[in-house]
Amino acid sequence: MAGGNRGASRQQSSICHTHRIRCPHSTIGEHVHILVAGRDPEQLTDRDFVWTVEGELVMMPPDICDCPGCGCERSVVGLASSGASTMFQVIDHPAMTHDEYREAFADGLARQGYRDMDAEAVADYHLLLAADLPPGELLEIKDGYIRCRSMSDHA
Repeated sequence: MAGGNRGASRQQSSICHTHRIRCPHSTIGEHVHILVAGRDPEQLTDRDFVWTVEGELVMMPPDICDCPGCGCERSVVGLASSGASTMFQVIDHPAMTHDEYREAFADGLARQGYRDMDAEAVADYHLLLAADLPPGELLEIKDGYIRCRSMSDHA
């Protein structure tokens, strides 16, 4: 999942994939909304994997492979652990500044081998993705959409 040089089966793609958002109740808080790894054992299915550290910053996958059944197209990547997860959430973060958020993305991308990626643009893209999503609700990527798991057939 993580790592910029995964071999011929992976193709580098723009991290700013088109992710559409489906959620029944979007709100914007006073603080910065950020995407973090999350999990709920009661909502785990046989299609889920959670190899991230709960609460760590996550990003959309920088690579999408062509391997059927891999799951990279429906997961996020932990910036600290480099692990992948099909479950994540938005939190309303009062303490993290925009600059700290960008720095965390720059560090995470560099450690995973994506030194040539524009970390500032990637961080800003993720802030835009998270801005209208409800804090605390578990999310997933399904059919190219970021959606609340409460709307899916998992619930």
